[in-house]
Amino acid sequence: MNSKYQFLRKGTLCFLILFIIAQCKHEKKNSNEENLFLLQLLSGFSFPGPKAEWTRLAGIVSKTTVSNAITSDSSNNVYVTGYTTGNLDGQPLTGIQDSFIIKYNSSGVKQWTRASGVAASYTTSYSTVSDPSGNVYSIGTTDGALDGETFNGTANWDTNMFIIKYDSNGNKQWTRLSGQANGNINPKSITIDSIGNVYLTGGTASGLDGQNYTGSEGYFLMKYNSSGVKQWTVVFAGPTPSAVAFDNMNSKIFITGFIFNLNSMDGIARTGTEDAFLIKLDSNGNKLWTKLLGSPGQRLNSNSVSVDTSGNAYITGLSSASIDGQTKSGGYYDLLIAKYDPNGNRVWTRLLGVTGDFFSVNNRSAIGNGISVTKDSNLFITGSTTGNLDGQSHSDVLSGSAKNLFLTKYDLDGNKKWTTLSGSKGYTIEINGLTTDSTNHPYVTGYTNGPLNGEAYIGTPKSLSNLFIIKF
Repeated sequence: MNSKYQFLRKGTLCFLILFIIAQCKHEKKNSNEENLFLLQLLSGFSFPGPKAEWTRLAGIVSKTTVSNAITSDSSNNVYVTGYTTGNLDGQPLTGIQDSFIIKYNSSGVKQWTRASGVAASYTTSYSTVSDPSGNVYSIGTTDGALDGETFNGTANWDTNMFIIKYDSNGNKQWTRLSGQANGNINPKSITIDSIGNVYLTGGTASGLDGQNYTGSEGYFLMKYNSSGVKQWTVVFAGPTPSAVAFDNMNSKIFITGFIFNLNSMDGIARTGTEDAFLIKLDSNGNKLWTKLLGSPGQRLNSNSVSVDTSGNAYITGLSSASIDGQTKSGGYYDLLIAKYDPNGNRVWTRLLGVTGDFFSVNNRSAIGNGISVTKDSNLFITGSTTGNLDGQSHSDVLSGSAKNLFLTKYDLDGNKKWTTLSGSKGYTIEINGLTTDSTNHPYVTGYTNGPLNGEAYIGTPKSLSNLFIIKF
């Protein structure tokens, strides 16, 4: 009886879909996207998103190359940054591990590569941002006197944060180091305002620039002007943030991350095992409000933040719980997306989880690592999934651990438009960054240990890694 009901239900659904398609052919005012949205409502899944426009891999035989972040400029060039253990694109390796930055144009043609390092030292870049003039900044860590800058503390023992500015042709403009003796600093993210000031955030183990905190964990927010002159540093008690974004329309700063070792943050009690947080500050680093998002006994993390022209903030990460009326899937973690208004009120929350039978869902996860608001007021989210997602098939779902890249598109009201997956069976992929250009194209970066989207792996697959960039 149940099978007959399911047959009739599916048959009715198909009839309705065909009827709508026929009607839409005679309604010129309906856009293709509106028609797809109607079908999505009936099917329960989004339609497949676009395939990759192009994919690029970069690496060195028998060496490791990892991309940690990506940004775009006003001319739709993209820049990726990370670290390498070899001579990348003709750039000689200086240390044990060097940071790099690579520029590609919008067609995927590599423009230049630059590497930075210190002999016998480890140098790694974690985040990048471009300014309106086409300059690009990279931040990271080093345990040596990078570019001749004075190292704070003991080289090869302490860790300093670096910031490097390049012009659009890859010429280094300046380098700055920050840190202190007997302390480590963990920069995570950089953002920029409309006049070229940059704002950096991350964790600090022992204070910074004469600023200290009370408690077991601390983090910082730092401002430089475009000439490399430090404007101010503020240090707070709390966990290391994941990301920072600047609201240019209202001159405000947003920091996001998650709290787990501490019982409270800014006087707000932690609800779950791990709670996501969002903090709003003014342009001088003064806190305006802090919000936590959690569920008793559960994990909610935020890994990225983006801001729209109205001053609303959007975060993405993971959730192990149903929340705000959103029902969690049968998987381990669901993709988490949340929108906050300028006053810190949560406007909406969305969960997106893996689908399929028990063997396709058990212990599978979808986790958001990047989020970006586009010029045409849409929202892209990227990350990794170990299962089928939103009706899209994973390349190796039965492995249980292999990751595929996902990219999903929502409007700013939280309506999902489409989802696409990318990955290669038998290989792993890690997703570390997302940017969108002025024509609303998304680009995703990370690293992989095998071929991807028809691009050949450099070296022996499943050994070490190549960076990747995908344009959709």
